[in-house]
Amino acid sequence: MRIALVGQPNSGKSTIFNYIAGYRVRTANFPGVTVTYHESDVMYRGERITIVDLPGIYSLYTGDVAEEEARRYLLSGSVDVIINVVDASVLSRSLELTLELAELRIPMVVCLNMMDEARRKGLEIDVGTLEKILGVPVVPCIGNRGVGIQEMLNRVREARTPVCIRFDEDIERAIGYVAERLPEDIVMGTRRLTAILLLQGDRDALKAAGDEMRELVERAARALTEAHGRDIGYIISSQRHAIAMDLFERAVRVKRKPSVSVRERLDRYLLHPVYGYIILALTFMAMLWVAFFVGDLLSGLIIGPLEGAGEVYLQGDDPMYIVLRGVYEGFIGGVGIVIPYMIPLLAVLGFLEDVGYLSRAAYLLDRLFHRMGLHGKAAGPFLLGYGCTVPAIMATRILESPWDRLRAAILVPMVPCSARSVVILALIGGIFGPWVAMAFYAVNITAVYMVGALLHSFSKGPSLGLVMEMPDLKMPSALSVAKKTYYVVYEFLLFAWPIIIAGSVVLEAMAYAGLNDGINYVLSPLTVLVLGLPASLGITIVFGIFRKELALLMMAAALGISGDVASGVSGMMSPGQIFTFVTFITFYIPCFSTVVVLWKELGRRKTSLVVLINIGVAIALSLGVRLVFTAVGLF
Repeated sequence: MRIALVGQPNSGKSTIFNYIAGYRVRTANFPGVTVTYHESDVMYRGERITIVDLPGIYSLYTGDVAEEEARRYLLSGSVDVIINVVDASVLSRSLELTLELAELRIPMVVCLNMMDEARRKGLEIDVGTLEKILGVPVVPCIGNRGVGIQEMLNRVREARTPVCIRFDEDIERAIGYVAERLPEDIVMGTRRLTAILLLQGDRDALKAAGDEMRELVERAARALTEAHGRDIGYIISSQRHAIAMDLFERAVRVKRKPSVSVRERLDRYLLHPVYGYIILALTFMAMLWVAFFVGDLLSGLIIGPLEGAGEVYLQGDDPMYIVLRGVYEGFIGGVGIVIPYMIPLLAVLGFLEDVGYLSRAAYLLDRLFHRMGLHGKAAGPFLLGYGCTVPAIMATRILESPWDRLRAAILVPMVPCSARSVVILALIGGIFGPWVAMAFYAVNITAVYMVGALLHSFSKGPSLGLVMEMPDLKMPSALSVAKKTYYVVYEFLLFAWPIIIAGSVVLEAMAYAGLNDGINYVLSPLTVLVLGLPASLGITIVFGIFRKELALLMMAAALGISGDVASGVSGMMSPGQIFTFVTFITFYIPCFSTVVVLWKELGRRKTSLVVLINIGVAIALSLGVRLVFTAVGLF
């Protein structure tokens, strides 16, 4: 049995999926696009079932790429049951999607999630009445606590085809007129659904229809528009909205007028035009403090016992020792340097996302982004960039304008991801202290803003406004945050760590073969003349293209440092050289996986432009850092 979880964004759908799936999750792309979905095979009552977590959708009638792909998946015929996850605290709005899903004629179960939030708002939902009206099982749930999920799975076997709620007579007449004349080869799901899609001007449906069919649909739509004085899409969506409101009034009783809650009082400060920015700055600083102190503590606990073993057992110049030494250095670098800083940073980001604060940060940053020609919607990709640049680049597709997407794709790679944060926290934080690391992040934000403002000066026209949904503040479960952190760390262990180990082996082999000197010589005009760094660091720039964490490990190897990297580097490089190196690593070419995603999202020419701009900005800023430190006598 294949079960699809479908719901609007912020309905708690993914939380329920994670609760059911545990850690057995596969991430896949829809064919031909970079939109991803998650699925997991689970055993339930002795039966193997596949749970699919589709992207959040507001409607089946959309131009959004992710929503279109989710609809295609539902229409593919591979889904046996839909679990429609509904936010019970905003039931009237959520039921509009439920009514659309009913048109698919796929057996369905409705999961009334966030029942605790509904009760807090004073909503008393009559589940029996909803079941009778919709004709499908309706199960109350509190997903972040696991309440009701067992019953929801129990009732999947009772899933039934939902009742189709009818529109007004003239709309139904137009739908029937089109549905009766549809050629069989263009039917999407059902004749009724295809007719509605055509009348609403759906791109895929109209593309499949022939000229004669399109003329017929246009006549029916024109007749409705003339009768109502409104666009056909508006007429149908308004009817659906009215039906959803009627269902809400029949099934829900508002027991009391909800008082101002603690969360609403918190929002007054979190979104305040003055206090909001202070809280945002303090939150960002706290995130970095936690990442630094926890990472520094874990790194110290791990590296100490491991480094002695290598010094005792891995000495020698035989090829076997070279390979083992490379594997060992890559292993200790990943487990002792990268992971300790990555875990706390990702955990705090996951917590802030689940608690609902990242949406508020986007709202506060809207004005700042307008100065760069973007809007607060771009804050999502930028904030994601602190975790990983790859999903951040993919998230830029939420921006409507191609020029906006290009600008965001240029700027997002300049945000320090968790990999580059490892370099910043391990070197600048480890040598000069956490406050200096905080200052470096502030300078980074300022530099990104200035580059964005410069790019905006080349654009035409004003930036667009922002309409966004603000999810309720809620306390996430520790399990949900732990799973989010685990997925990213697991991906690092699966894909990035082998690259780091392989890179370490290659570096040892190149050093043994004497190839390092040649590469360092070729890059010396940049490393020595422009940046003023030791020539031996040229090799680290090459390996940093594959993974930014690798640059830190290769730096230690190139300088002949063993043990504590921060202490070793501080003894061999001046403060100015350290800051110049970290600045260049932070801003130059994104990692290889980011370049691949840029290529898929933007194409070859725009990707080349992004890479060249990143290199140019990195060189200019690093040279500026060198000149400043030279002027104060610290280079």
